[in-house]
Order: sequence, then structure tokens, then C-alpha cells
Amino acid sequence: MIPRTRFDIGWKDLGYGFRQIAWAGDRLSTQRELESQWVPDGETLACLSLRSGFDVALEAYAFPPGSEVLMSCMNIGPMAEIASDRGLTPISIDLNMDTLQMRPELLEKAVNSKTRAIVHAHVLGSRQPLDELRRFADRHGLVLFEDCAQAYRGDAWRGDPRSDVTLFSFGPLKTCSATMGGFVSFRDPARLAKARRLQSQRPVQGRYQFFDRLMLFSELLFFTQELPYSLVMGIARRLGLSELMNTPVRNFRGRNQLKKLRKQPGYPLLALLLHRLKTFDPDLVRRRMSAAETVLRRIPEVPRPGRQADDHGYWLFPVNSDDPVGLRRRLHQEGFDSTLGHKAFVVLDSPPDRPEVQPVEAPERMSKSLYLPIHFRMKKRDLVRLANVIDDFEPSSPPGDGGPPAQEEVEIEAEAIAAG
Repeated sequence: MIPRTRFDIGWKDLGYGFRQIAWAGDRLSTQRELESQWVPDGETLACLSLRSGFDVALEAYAFPPGSEVLMSCMNIGPMAEIASDRGLTPISIDLNMDTLQMRPELLEKAVNSKTRAIVHAHVLGSRQPLDELRRFADRHGLVLFEDCAQAYRGDAWRGDPRSDVTLFSFGPLKTCSATMGGFVSFRDPARLAKARRLQSQRPVQGRYQFFDRLMLFSELLFFTQELPYSLVMGIARRLGLSELMNTPVRNFRGRNQLKKLRKQPGYPLLALLLHRLKTFDPDLVRRRMSAAETVLRRIPEVPRPGRQADDHGYWLFPVNSDDPVGLRRRLHQEGFDSTLGHKAFVVLDSPPDRPEVQPVEAPERMSKSLYLPIHFRMKKRDLVRLANVIDDFEPSSPPGDGGPPAQEEVEIEAEAIAAG
């Protein structure tokens, strides 16, 4: 069974992280070196996670309670929860699912005197131009947040320099993963200084907590090899426990999630992320993009979210189908694990009193989506076989027949694949 996903971190990297737990390194000097490695001019702050960075950025801006934030509707639930906890009202903006850009006519409908910011997320590995959003933000006096969690490719790109706040993630399934960690950069040096001061007042992540994280990832890295994955998932499906492989990769599990993310990164995490940035091979991303293009050349007409995006890195590769459940079962029969688009992203709702901006296109398209197991480790013959299975697939019954799909076919850990 070819796994639905692979972690972009290796045994040597995990070993390096374990050694740092036992090493009495200097946390602050390591943080300075890491931030300089990321942005040489020093206009960035290393954080426990992207969500931690988003939280401290909102605290630094201190928008008045009741202010509204326009957010890309495809994201993870905790991003909206963080905004709500800061006394803000998230307003979800639907996307053009072919370009993955926020729909400008909906932005114009949504903006009002309470609006203070926009949060645009580059999703699925694409990078959208922000010219229209920047002009819109300037016209209405809004702060532009840019969520680049899924768009990093191991290159020199650090987001659009015109964004007021730029966020990157190196969490569980991200490119160049360090199992967690992130950066928040500010165009305004004074705002960065305030965010740095606020973060410095938070408790530091404990070494034991990071040790526990690395232990979990050691287990997951082993079980996502093809043979053990096949054995474990076969047993898990029979027992109704297919989420066994997904749940442990959450950055902040259980209760008090906001309390857990409101911490400073500890020395071991900072050292591991610095090591990953220094040693990461961008050729892995090129191989991932080549794998996606191998499939696309054989099924160019298959509809998929982001098909018109000009700059795509294929961090995730969903396709649309009138029978995604049937296609998933067929792929499974052929030895390919995949994931339905249900809950892959939380399509954020707008408040009930704002029906004019409730997302429509994104939830409709995502309900018909299936994420294919395309990554840099896949062999060309398997990619060709995958494309052939999709090209030959014909729905065996009208969509919706046979009742709802089984639980294991609709669940996916959203926090692991989105902006955490």
C-alpha cells in the first residue's frame, strides 16, 4: 500500500533533534541565528508554530473587540478560533477554486467599518499574486496577513514583501518539517518589536514535551513506510481505527489548545529547525513537482482545485470526482491510499447574520475532492499506474447512493495538513 502521505523529515533529522534535547544549548543565541538564517535583515520572529505566530501578531496589533477579520474560507478551524479568542469576528470569504484566490466581489460585500484585517492563505502548495488584495487593503486601511504554511518550497521565497504580516509553518506535514515551529515576519519594525516583547513573556516549551513529540514522529516515520503502513492500516480499517496514523501529528491536542500554543519555542526545537533549514535539499520539492506533472500529463482534463493557478508547488494534489468515495475504493484496491476532501480543510463559516458572504464554491468543490498520494518518493511506474486508474475509473452508481461513506473514508486530520 502506497501511503496517503509522507513526512518530510528523516531519521538523521530526528536523531539530531534528540541530541539537542540533551544538549545545554543557548536558546536566545540559537533563536537569533535561526531568525537571521530565515530573514537576514532580522525582521522576523521564530515561534512555536504558525498558529503561535498568528496569535502573537494579533496580540501585537490589539484590534478593538468586535473588529472583523476577512479570512480565506479554506483553512483550519484553530485559525478562526484564535481570532475569536482575541475578541475578533472571522468573516469567511469564498475562493475561486480554479485559481484559489479570494473572490474580490465577496471582499467588497464583506468589508465595513468594523473590518480591520485580511488573512489570505496560499493553499495546496500554490502561490497567488497579492496585487488585488494589497490594493483592496490600502483602499480600506486594512492589515494584510499572508499565510504561507503550504507554499514553502525550500527556496528563497519569503512571501510577498507588501504583506504586513507573513506566516510560515514547519509543522508535521510541511515542506522541510521540524515537527513544529514557524516564523512570523512584520513589515513594520515597531510591530515586530512589540510581538517579540509579548512572546518573551510566555513560558518556554519544555524539553520533555519536545522529546515526546520526536518519539511520536519516530513511530510515525516507521509506520509510514509501505510495508508496515499496509499492515497497520489493514488492521486499523478492520477495527475502525483508520485515524490511528493521523491523530498523533496534531501540534496541540485535547483541551486548552490555546494555552498550549501560547509558548516560546525551546532550544531543541530552534536547533532542529535551524538544522533543517541549513541542510534541506530543494531537489526534493522539484521531485515532488515532477511527480505531479507526470500524473497531470496523463490526466490533463481531470478537474482539480487550483488548475488555473499560475504558480503551483503541488504540496497537496486533490482531484474532483462525481464519486470520490468510489474512486477512493478503486485506488485502494490498486494499492494506493488516498483521502477524501471532507474535512481536509475546515471551510470556515461566516456569522449567521452575514448570509451574503457564506462560502458556496469551496465547500461544494471540496465535497467532491480526493487527495492523491503523490510525493517525491513515488516511483514513475506507480505514478503512471495511478493516473491510469483515475483515467479508467467510471462511477459504479450515482453519487450519494449507498448511504454516507464510512467514517474511515471521510476523516482526515485537518490540523496536520493545513496551516498549523
